[in-house]
Amino acid sequence: MSDFEQLILILGAIYAIECIAWVPHGSVAIIRFMGPLAWLTYPMRLLADRRGGPCVMSPWPMSANFLCAPPSLAYTPTAVARMDGEQANAGTTAQADAATALNEIKRVTTSDDALYVDGRMLAQFVTPKVARREARFLRRLVHLPEEQRSGAIAGHLAQQFDVAAAARRIRQFDRRLRMLRLATVFLMVFLFVLLPSLHFSVGLLRWWWALIPTYIVLQLAIVSEFVALHGRYEPRQKSQRVRHALLMAMAPTAAMRGFDALSRSLLAEFHPLTVAATVLPRPAFHALAQKTFLQMLYPPQRPDTDASTPRARVVDASNTELARTLRAWLPSQGIAPETILAPPEAHDQRCKSYCPRCHGQFVEPTATCVSCGGVAALPLSINSTR
Repeated sequence: MSDFEQLILILGAIYAIECIAWVPHGSVAIIRFMGPLAWLTYPMRLLADRRGGPCVMSPWPMSANFLCAPPSLAYTPTAVARMDGEQANAGTTAQADAATALNEIKRVTTSDDALYVDGRMLAQFVTPKVARREARFLRRLVHLPEEQRSGAIAGHLAQQFDVAAAARRIRQFDRRLRMLRLATVFLMVFLFVLLPSLHFSVGLLRWWWALIPTYIVLQLAIVSEFVALHGRYEPRQKSQRVRHALLMAMAPTAAMRGFDALSRSLLAEFHPLTVAATVLPRPAFHALAQKTFLQMLYPPQRPDTDASTPRARVVDASNTELARTLRAWLPSQGIAPETILAPPEAHDQRCKSYCPRCHGQFVEPTATCVSCGGVAALPLSINSTR
């Protein structure tokens, strides 16, 4: 194997690594390959740690990879706390299990993708943009009178389900990044198609006078476009912009992921269902909507020692408000909540009950679903209208 062939193999391996993103637990990646072709992917559990896991993105440079996550903070008119699950990743266990009274908050700050309240990390988010949005809202909530906070919280949730705003942002993004998308594809074709073809046919030395300037022009075009567009979409992330630009200038594999780097945080401020309604095929969106709605209505049972903690009460109240918002939003997307809540058909005559969260079925009339954290089973003959 020649040195050139080894170089191409190494570049291919590095590029494959570039297609993997590390995201917090609870986050999802909605990948739009080309046109209507899109799918949903989650962090790989086998390679995950306490804070997150790797998520495989599309290797095609023109693909948009949207990272998004459900709310990481639970709000009530009197307190704020991290949501259940691992995605918040807040400091120590004692800190994570606490609920913070809004009237006691003095200072709200952010550092990268983490939000701090009075110097204590409260939650970690999928992107710095989401952390800054939640910090702005929390500061606003603190200064509002308590009787006005419920309306503000409902409005904050409604913004995350604005499908028209998400679709408009995608259209603008596609229009502004047309040149960057083409440049990244040309660079991939240049490195992984044109150069190997010339190497195995006539040799690279014969065409060096054209190949080197072409590579430099493509690199400069990608870096300049990326810097300009990153400044538009992430104006506060100057250090991140400089770091990405330097990396792209030195590594063609990073330059080929320029479109991906900008698309990841584009829709992070929206709920995953909003992004799914905009991008995913309808069957995939319906499946995600059913899963999300049932998980909201039937959360895992808490241990007795945790059920009455201040944070548990805040999270339960916030989940109730989120479920109410989802119930009102689903009909606008052509989904009747009653169809989601209807019991499934029995697998056979022995099945007497089912888990309302995962629709697993049991032969006992009364049972609990261990897979869903102790959710009580419902009789198959009853149409739940919870």
